[in-house]
Amino acid sequence: MSDHLDNELVDGMILERDSRAADALPLPRSKDDPIQKHYDQIGYDPLTMDGSDYSRLYQQAEDQWKASIPGTPLGKRERNSLAQLAVHGVGVPVHWTKIKGCGGDTEDRLKARGFLETRNHAKFPDRIDSYILTESGLEAWQALSSEERK
Repeated sequence: MSDHLDNELVDGMILERDSRAADALPLPRSKDDPIQKHYDQIGYDPLTMDGSDYSRLYQQAEDQWKASIPGTPLGKRERNSLAQLAVHGVGVPVHWTKIKGCGGDTEDRLKARGFLETRNHAKFPDRIDSYILTESGLEAWQALSSEERK
């Protein structure tokens, strides 16, 4: 092992980090390592690429995922969240705790579909404060409601 690699214990796993780089990413310990699976999924090779490559590849994968969402059926939690937001109406900020079952994944899927906007917390700008139903979100909910009545 090189002298520029440091070991770090994270969630019970020993990760090697290149101490020379400020944006050092963890090196996987084996091919079965969850970190390696993640890197393989986005096409990142930690031995030949750097942090900027990782950021670019991760963003590309995220963009592809977001583009794939609108063509898929709404999930149960998405439908339930739309129903709760529809009660409040379009453009009305609803505190995130008032919408049950709308976690991070559901929120991301609804945003990718264009059905939901979010507003960040004033004191903590990295946290979501409220959800806002969009016009297309209401239209989708109305279409679902009419289909379910048939």
